[in-house]
Amino acid sequence: ARAHLKFYYMLETPKASQCYQGKNLEDITMDNQQPTSEELAWLAGIIDGEGYLTLAWRHQQEVARGERRNRNVIAELTITNTDPEIIEKSFLIMLKCGSHGRVRTFDQTQTKRTQYVVELHRFAQVGRVLMKVGPYLVGNKASRARLILQFIKSRLVDGRKGKGNPYTDEELSFVHQVHELIGTNGHNRESPQRPYVESALSK
Repeated sequence: ARAHLKFYYMLETPKASQCYQGKNLEDITMDNQQPTSEELAWLAGIIDGEGYLTLAWRHQQEVARGERRNRNVIAELTITNTDPEIIEKSFLIMLKCGSHGRVRTFDQTQTKRTQYVVELHRFAQVGRVLMKVGPYLVGNKASRARLILQFIKSRLVDGRKGKGNPYTDEELSFVHQVHELIGTNGHNRESPQRPYVESALSK
């Protein structure tokens, strides 16, 4: 099925170029209203069932051709659903975690249904949410969350973020392990909407 991407609404994200070097990962969370344990458990269930969680190469074409230039790893958390209330609630709980998600829609021409998507793809934003919901995740998504948090800690907390800091073997191992858990070399079988989300992120 082909889909046409259109904007639903977009909230501006806070500037993410803050210095986290030397801080604990818990310190990255913002001092706003905190989510309840019930909200975190609910969001974890949505991520387990409807979410996509990965460390992805930003420029897939260069990677496919074996070129190493312009390769950037992004952390990504995406939730897709046809119910806008589920996306809205997910967005609001993420906001309580200190992360401003972006919400978009996809019009599926085959099913005639609108798919709503909330997405995070900055290290600090994804890290804030995973620190909160991690204890409530189970199975495959829990394992991915732990690996992604390790990667984020290495890049943000240990001060390795930036073009001048190439990825270490350990960091590349985290990416590889996440892709192995997905089982599709970085492309997701969990969500049929994933190709359209990838297209949106690449723009």
